[in-house]
Amino acid sequence: MVKFAILDLEYTSWKGSLQRNWSFDWEKKEIINISAIKFNDLNKTRLTEIDIICKPLTTKFLSLYFQKLTGIKQKRVNERGINFKDALNRLEYFFLGVEKIFVNGVDGEVLKKNCKYHKLSHPLFIKKIIDIRPYLSKILNKDKKKIISSELVKNESKGFFIPHTGLYDCYSIYKFMNKKSNIKELNKIV
Repeated sequence: MVKFAILDLEYTSWKGSLQRNWSFDWEKKEIINISAIKFNDLNKTRLTEIDIICKPLTTKFLSLYFQKLTGIKQKRVNERGINFKDALNRLEYFFLGVEKIFVNGVDGEVLKKNCKYHKLSHPLFIKKIIDIRPYLSKILNKDKKKIISSELVKNESKGFFIPHTGLYDCYSIYKFMNKKSNIKELNKIV
């Protein structure tokens, strides 16, 4: 049984979306990239990971802003993207036996919204999701809103493994926790 996981989502955005909190009627936080890693301790060099590209429901073309930010190109989504329901099934299997799933921020809420967009029930693992942003904020002595996963620890970028992709951000959180935390502390986070 694996005790912990880190989940990160990348979802549709346009220039200014963050500042206006996706407030335009046409702006939806449709999930494009779902990534997670799982672990029992903070000293592993190779972790079990999952990296999924999803096809959005209503956004037919990714904004150039999103493509530049994440490096996830429209062609990749068209060719390798799967539907959200299949992605949830893969995640459900990946998270079997995991006790706590850490996210930095609103990813749990975005996952719930996407279930609603697709008229799907929430997956069982959603109850295990814990927002660790308050914990990170305390460690960094920094405003929660200014904590960006990809900036916690710089990772070696190769190919599609670049900042603002789900897998990069998962590893950034993991490596930060490796430096600043321990398993006893992770067990206390609720």
